[in-house]
Amino acid sequence: MAFLVGLGLGAGLDGHDLKTVTRADLVDVRLDATTTVLMVTVSGATRPRMVPVRAGYDALVREGLKLHDQGRRGPRAVLLGLDTTRDHVTSPVTERAVTAVVTVPVDIEASRLRNTWLVAAMCAPVPLADLLRAAGLRTARTIGDLLPYCPDADPAVIAAALAAMGDAATTAGRNP
Repeated sequence: MAFLVGLGLGAGLDGHDLKTVTRADLVDVRLDATTTVLMVTVSGATRPRMVPVRAGYDALVREGLKLHDQGRRGPRAVLLGLDTTRDHVTSPVTERAVTAVVTVPVDIEASRLRNTWLVAAMCAPVPLADLLRAAGLRTARTIGDLLPYCPDADPAVIAAALAAMGDAATTAGRNP
């Protein structure tokens, strides 16, 4: 559950992504002299990418890594399931999960966790092109579907950001 929740909410991974992630795919990366983040490499054929784990989920993912390491499955073993060919790797995890009230089932869907991550990223100052790459999306259709879940930003902050934007950032050096 630590990987399902931590990598779903923390890095936007869905069930397809999770079935290929191994222990070796999670590494600390130093961004500068004072900042290190836990990064996950998603090497799935359709959406390969490297995504930082959100700070709020770092400890949960690290707890999962600690438990994985104690299990002695090795750095190349997948985190969920036994191999990368299996479909529905999240079902066995959620089926065994229990709450404090054992008669209440755990209803966790990787796609909902990913969508929650996407909404959080949409509300952060992340350029759309970079967000699409981090999410492994080819189009912004999903972004449009999730817009109703984003709270309205402070109009003064939006006005200042729009007023301050430069031309180079909008064209990436190319002619529009």
